[in-house]
Amino acid sequence: KFEQVQKFQDFLIKSCNAEPQWYGYSSKNPFYVERESVGANLKQLVDQQFEAYSKGKTGEVIALYGPSGSGKSVALANLAYKVFMEKEHPVVFIPGGVPVFSNTSEQFQQLSDLLRMIETRSKKGTCTLLIWDCSSFLDGSKLARELCSNLRNQGRRDVILVYSAYSVNETEKQKNCSLEISRQFFDANEKNRFFEKMERYSGIEKE
Repeated sequence: KFEQVQKFQDFLIKSCNAEPQWYGYSSKNPFYVERESVGANLKQLVDQQFEAYSKGKTGEVIALYGPSGSGKSVALANLAYKVFMEKEHPVVFIPGGVPVFSNTSEQFQQLSDLLRMIETRSKKGTCTLLIWDCSSFLDGSKLARELCSNLRNQGRRDVILVYSAYSVNETEKQKNCSLEISRQFFDANEKNRFFEKMERYSGIEKE
């Protein structure tokens, strides 16, 4: 019981200030409260791009955008966990604060090497999900598209990129490959689910 309480507290504290706390998205430790307007819709966008790739098309870049504190980081981590657990597509998750990937940078070369290794170890035709939580950069949308362009210039079209940002331009919105978290706060149903988890996992006894 104590261990689970500690894990729950760590999940709440560290999820947005450190790397994802993967255990909190599992069925054993279901700490994450999925936003009703985000989780299923984001997964659907990704599945659509996987399907497009399987038909020989180049996938679109997917943006999850919204104000600070709206839950973008945990939504991306939840997406990564879901896709990983399906065991059909490799997943690469890049947390916030990672240096920019210019096409001549050491970081980009390391990413390219990793994707190449994944390709050699995966069955032919496998598409990799690349998630970059880059909303900590003011121009995160621009940086993500530059990363995608650099990958495409290498001939790497077997990657679906999902990124976070504070906002996207009208062109990106019209492509139907962006999803907005328009509010920072839980609605009534989300609040109820959060307080249920607090009651169950926080270790705080009700008076």
